[in-house]
Order: sequence, then structure tokens, then C-alpha cells
Amino acid sequence: MSLILNAGPQLVIGHRGAAAMRPENTLPGFRHAIELGVDAVEFDVRVTGDGVAVVHHDASTLRTCGEDVLIDRASIGTLRRLDAAANFTGDFRPARRTPIPLLDEVLDLTRGVSVIIECKTLDAAPLVLEALAAHDASHRALVGSFLHGAMRIVRAADVASGASRRDVLTLLARGYVRWAPRRLPYNALCIPEISSGVTLPIARFAAWGRAIGVPVHVWTVNSAADAVRLWDMGVTGVMSDDPETILEARETHRAY
Repeated sequence: MSLILNAGPQLVIGHRGAAAMRPENTLPGFRHAIELGVDAVEFDVRVTGDGVAVVHHDASTLRTCGEDVLIDRASIGTLRRLDAAANFTGDFRPARRTPIPLLDEVLDLTRGVSVIIECKTLDAAPLVLEALAAHDASHRALVGSFLHGAMRIVRAADVASGASRRDVLTLLARGYVRWAPRRLPYNALCIPEISSGVTLPIARFAAWGRAIGVPVHVWTVNSAADAVRLWDMGVTGVMSDDPETILEARETHRAY
């Protein structure tokens, strides 16, 4: 079983690769996170206007590439000509243009590494499943989405799934009445500490998850103190833009 599906260990998960250290959702970012020794990487998938699965968070390329192109209306040729590192403000300076990666490229690069894949649109879900099968990667993947319809597609394929927004709201309602679930329809819970202005009961969710074998992974955690606090609550994994800092915090924490 993949580490990300185990409710026990304290995991460090590279958020969009290593977004504070390398351009987010790019091959250099994923490569750097893996070299640092993360337990898993997390990334986002969208579908181009001509039906190709690419790794990118926003619907538009403006924030990352500096040009306002809508992913779902553009051809893969148009998108691949953009530079996904154009607006990166960190110290890293790539020697050449950094294209928006194909899902296939990321799955190939991350061979042997657990992945958390966020489907940003409903049509991304079947393409993610196809790519996981083609790369023999289903066993190391957790596929999530805010969209419940996307999660229905993933669960029907018997691939490990995260919780949709509707799933989280259902669990939150249980949290208010302290009604612990005996089972859950998903394999892991990937959540922020605060969602739409509501502070989630992370410690309670983590305790419930440990009791039934469903890990809780929290995003986005960029300070050592927050990572340690969450692990001490019983959270399994923290997703971080700065995995180097969080890996160091884990080593120090384990030493005491």
C-alpha cells in the first residue's frame, strides 16, 4: 500500500512540486522535491481544448506564464509554447523555457514516488485514470477533486480517492455532533485548516481517520512549527511549498 494511504506515518508532501523553491507544477519543481526526499508530490490536472491532460493549477496561464490563455480553450501546441517559469519570483533561474508539463511527463518523472493528483475539472478524471493505467501508477496514486462527480468516476474505477467538497461538508456536520464515522467512501482526506472561513476540526478528523485507517493530509504548511503541531495532532501528511524546511523539521522532531 502507498504511504499516502497509510494513516500512521508523518509524511512530507511536495505541494505542486516545491512551489516556493521551483516554479510550481513543473518538471524542475517535481525533480527538486524528489531529490530532497519527499514522501510524495501533489499536483493539479486540467484538460486542454484539444483533449490533452496537462499539469497546471489555474484555469488561466496568466499567473504562472504571464500570458492570459485559458487552458480549456487552447491547443496543446499553444500551451507548450508558454513559459511556466515566467513569473516565478524565487532564486531558481532555469537555463531555458519551462513548458507546462503533460500529465504523462510527470507520471514518468515520478516513477516510484507516491502522487496526489487533484482533478480541477470533471473531464480531467477519466484522462487521469487512463494515464495512471498506462504508466502502471494506480497503486501509488491518490486522486482527489472538489468536484463530487469527478470522485464518483474515480471510485467507480477502484482507484484510491480523496474527499470531495461535499464529502468534507458531510464530515464537518458529523464533527459538530461528534458522530464518528465507522467507514468513509474515500481513502484519504486532503484539507486545509481553514476552508471558506471555517476552521476545520483537524484533530478530531485525524483521530477518526486513524481509527478507521483513513489518513488526513493538510495543505498548505510552510512553517516548521505548524508542521510539528499538525503531526502532534495526529495528521498523517503535510503538503508544503517548502518541503526542505518541513523535512528538516521532521528530522528534528523525531530526534526528541
